[in-house]
Amino acid sequence: MIVTCISVTGNHEHCEDCTLVAGNGADPVVIHEHSSEMNAAFPALLAVADGVGGLPGGRRASEFVLNELSSRRPPETHEAWEGIIRDINAKLITHAETADEGRYAAMATTLSLVHLTENSLIYAHAGNTRIQILNGIYLRRVTDDQTMYQWLLDTGNIEAAEKAPKNEIYSCMGAGNASNLKRIQTGTIPITDSQKAVIITSDGIHEYTDTDFLEDTLNRTDISTMKKAELIIEEALRNGSEDDMTIMIAKF
Repeated sequence: MIVTCISVTGNHEHCEDCTLVAGNGADPVVIHEHSSEMNAAFPALLAVADGVGGLPGGRRASEFVLNELSSRRPPETHEAWEGIIRDINAKLITHAETADEGRYAAMATTLSLVHLTENSLIYAHAGNTRIQILNGIYLRRVTDDQTMYQWLLDTGNIEAAEKAPKNEIYSCMGAGNASNLKRIQTGTIPITDSQKAVIITSDGIHEYTDTDFLEDTLNRTDISTMKKAELIIEEALRNGSEDDMTIMIAKF
């Protein structure tokens, strides 16, 4: 399996997005700003964490969570991931309270992860990073955006949703209290021959690129996967993204 990843800093000093690639028998790689392409053998653990903007220590939070995640043995069922994530969340909150005299006590992050075997994709998710699968030529969204905007849409409050900020999340890791992790979405998807790749993005990408563009770009056969990722970053920038941008593409 080839994993292609680009993380780009937005209009602030440091990139708060963080990525994890851990393949069977290889040392895990946790990185912020970068552009890379690497082989990852099954089973593989891939993740994107996006430090919550507006709260101090977003970069620290995303890195802490992925470093903790890289030290865990992935469970065989998606139900077991919830306990692992809640345990990492408790450690994040304790770390935030004690490190640097509590200067970053409110630090928080989102998290989207996939554990890939040759036959299945197990996922776990909190926040508004996003997991999608390229199924044939179409993108299938795996995770829900845990934002007030999406919640209002789901509950039929269309007018209120139109006025709500799209990036206001209602569930995340950290933020000083375990109750802020209101929801952990998990599941298992069998991998079939029709599925070509899994794509994980931070909201700096998917809020500024439409599905048609993503599908058209991901299905191109005349360019490399790295070039596809670069074109998606460029499209997000053209459409006004000023946030950190991360896209990870894992081709089965």
